[in-house]
Amino acid sequence: VEQCCTTLEMLYHKPERARHVRTLIVSPEPPSRTHRGSRYVLEGGYKVSAAVRKAAGNFEVLQRFKWDGEELPPNDDMWFALRVL
Repeated sequence: VEQCCTTLEMLYHKPERARHVRTLIVSPEPPSRTHRGSRYVLEGGYKVSAAVRKAAGNFEVLQRFKWDGEELPPNDDMWFALRVL
């Protein structure tokens, strides 16, 4: 989750890089959920979906987005931000 949010934050602050992103796949959950509780997964989902929403305006040529998680993103406005592109 931390690496995902750090990368999305960089793409928010560097639109000259973000404008080249055509495919974005985010994985908001740890590789092994057995060591983490569902609370961690939910908190991570909030953080990642908020970071996607923030950076979405910089993805000028984004063609494909995938939320690679078992749980749906908790912030529905993330989808709206991606659709406005």
